[in-house]
Amino acid sequence: MKILFLTDNFPPEVNAPATRTIEHCTEWVKSGHEVTIITCAPNFPKGEVFEGYKNKLKQVEMINGIKVIRVWTYISANKGFLKRTLDYISFSVSSFLMGLFVKTDLIIATSPQFFTALSGRWLSFFKGKKWIME
Repeated sequence: MKILFLTDNFPPEVNAPATRTIEHCTEWVKSGHEVTIITCAPNFPKGEVFEGYKNKLKQVEMINGIKVIRVWTYISANKGFLKRTLDYISFSVSSFLMGLFVKTDLIIATSPQFFTALSGRWLSFFKGKKWIME
């Protein structure tokens, strides 16, 4: 099965969503599934892109057998309502657009922020694939 997973937090970031996602996806790869993550440049919580990464339209790497596609987002620190909301909306739009070009059987979008779920739902609609909100 080809699984597309949308999350705005992923290693090398260290927080609950990033840790939970890599653990799930690593197990799915071990079980023989093809997993693609769409995420952004690691920057949580300071809003500063981690060394070795850039905030660009597309950056691809393999981690634990998982194809990781990092997309451009408006980056801000984890504080302040307006800037964080712009960050979340930009990830929703970028992940949706990139997701249109990823072949998948199943789409998973993780919380806690609502806009990732919107991206997953819209991808499900346009691609005609099942969607799970984690």
